[in-house]
Amino acid sequence: MLYDNALLSVAYLEAYQATGKVFYRQVAAETLDYVLDEMYDAEKGGFYSTQDADSEGVEGKFFVWEQDEVERLLGEEKAKIFCEYYDITEHGNFEHKNILHVQTPAELFARKLSIDLGEIEDILAEGKRKLFEVREERIKPGLDDKILTSWNGLMIRSMAMGYQVLGDERYREAAEKSQNHETLIVRSKPGYDGATPAGVSMALHSLLRLDKLLNRPDFREKVETTLDVYYHQIEHSPSGSAQMLCELDFLLSTPKEIAIAGQRENEDTQAALAAVHSRYIPNKVLALASDGEDVSDLIPLLEGKTQVDGEATIYVCENYTCQAPTTDVEELAELLQ
Repeated sequence: MLYDNALLSVAYLEAYQATGKVFYRQVAAETLDYVLDEMYDAEKGGFYSTQDADSEGVEGKFFVWEQDEVERLLGEEKAKIFCEYYDITEHGNFEHKNILHVQTPAELFARKLSIDLGEIEDILAEGKRKLFEVREERIKPGLDDKILTSWNGLMIRSMAMGYQVLGDERYREAAEKSQNHETLIVRSKPGYDGATPAGVSMALHSLLRLDKLLNRPDFREKVETTLDVYYHQIEHSPSGSAQMLCELDFLLSTPKEIAIAGQRENEDTQAALAAVHSRYIPNKVLALASDGEDVSDLIPLLEGKTQVDGEATIYVCENYTCQAPTTDVEELAELLQ
């Protein structure tokens, strides 16, 4: 399901921001890559709804492996390591075949086998590449190529965040192309955060951040009014209001307002952006002011935000009151506490 991949990738990106663990980064990147490969219209933009689990009438046939298949492809020595890491056995873990899944982080696995981590990673990467090439020759599962606005909104957000955190231009391009897809014909107002966040909750998400970027207190008032309407739902069904509660947390907190002045293409500006995106700061807004571009009328947060000594300069503010600007990326960590 498209929405599963969208929500999971955001969860792993945030886990990577919060912990710095490479495993979470890898899962997020591989999830987004899968969506681009299998569920994306690269020509027109837009993400497809679902890829079936079954092919040729058999559940999981496209995705599962037998141990002897892996051994033939990788050779006995490398297959032994690959199979142990991905829990591939003779008897299988799914209807006598194997779904590849990780039980132990690569660092601990390498330590257990007393093998260099880099060597383990090379073996796993080579093995996945060979299995992928063989899998591509199989009959693929069916694809539901409907393009649903709500689900696409979730994936566009995930791709944009993937670009911010991981720096992969493909994610930005997919997000931009898909946001220009067909416009929504009918608007509904569901308030229940179930398998996917409610449209109302995501509207609150956007309004709260636009309030900070654009200095629009009327947007904040709309959020407060909307939360009043859904108060009883939140009180009686908090588990069904998860995203709405996240927006309530943003409303009640003091979000960080971060402005960066510098040329987007320059290394110091990219380092400043990376320093922000590498940290888990859920309640924040971020804006970039490039030299020579006066957009302060559009984005008041950028008013008066200029470079110091020609270097990328970071301003950390709360309620439009800013601390002293800095050009030191390391000092940024203290300002964001």
